[in-house]
Amino acid sequence: MDYDRIRHLLMRMALSLVFIIFGLWEIISPQYWQGFVPNFVASMMPNLHPLVMFHGAILLFAGLAILLGFYMRIASAVAFIMLLEINLSLIIESGFSDLFVRDFALLFLAAAIFFDRTRHLVINKK
Repeated sequence: MDYDRIRHLLMRMALSLVFIIFGLWEIISPQYWQGFVPNFVASMMPNLHPLVMFHGAILLFAGLAILLGFYMRIASAVAFIMLLEINLSLIIESGFSDLFVRDFALLFLAAAIFFDRTRHLVINKK
């Protein structure tokens, strides 16, 4: 049994599931998520729905790419950047919270996927 490949697949599935679900949710119900847009951004935009939906689309595409294994380094880098942006927004707007802790852990999961070389291993069939 190739535990490295199983670990890698489970990491990808975990992060992609979160990104796909939240991405779809932001696209379908942007009004629910506009409260998470930082105040300095919200003050510059009269309608936050397009911004939230665009954010959701990036989450969705990154999640699908990670799940399907397309452009893994790029997708995981995008995931890392998106999570960094989310974490900075959370800590600035609401301070240390359960949401911040969850997304901070996901930030490191995205970094782990970025640096994981398992996808490059060749299966040795004997």
